[in-house]
Amino acid sequence: MTDTRDQILDVAERHFAEYGIGATSLRGIMTEAGVNPAAIHYHFGGKAALVRAVIDRRVGPVNGERAERFDALEAEYPDSPPPLERVIEAFTAPALMLSRTPERGGEQFMRLMGRFYHESADEARDVLRESFGAIVERFASLLRRASPALDTTTIAWRIHFTIGAMSHTMACRELVRWIDPDVDDVDVETIVRQLVAFCAAGLRSEGADA
Repeated sequence: MTDTRDQILDVAERHFAEYGIGATSLRGIMTEAGVNPAAIHYHFGGKAALVRAVIDRRVGPVNGERAERFDALEAEYPDSPPPLERVIEAFTAPALMLSRTPERGGEQFMRLMGRFYHESADEARDVLRESFGAIVERFASLLRRASPALDTTTIAWRIHFTIGAMSHTMACRELVRWIDPDVDDVDVETIVRQLVAFCAAGLRSEGADA
């Protein structure tokens, strides 16, 4: 049986995914969850803490898988540049694979993460910085090794664009069918393969000052 805390988290996750952080009200969450204001304040203390709790219960496994993939690359290529495509895949695939794991939030949480990367609300920005700062730095470190010809600033911009492409795909993966109705399948493997190829091509291009 779902306890009150998990019930609130489930409803909050659904509302944040559908409406965004800024547009979601605690009153709407309380109404759907069938709880009173005291329940949210008892379990979470307020909206910012609720946002953090929604993310924390899902994002740990994603970042854990990223870290394992990064560890494997570092072990396999201790003294040489790791393959660029594998570095990009190690960062992007675990997030995109959420759609296949309903117990970790599935499609709903994937959409939520897509929203989070675009969200301007303070709660979203703070959680992103705390939850993803360390793993993004590891991603940046491996990309610098995989792309030694690029300077640090160019790498930073290209990480920014890579995360943007990933988050857009997470938030609106069906858009490709609007552009090309002949696309019959948008399975996760296809999405990862296309995204990695796209980002790798961008990372391999010359810097903007060239």
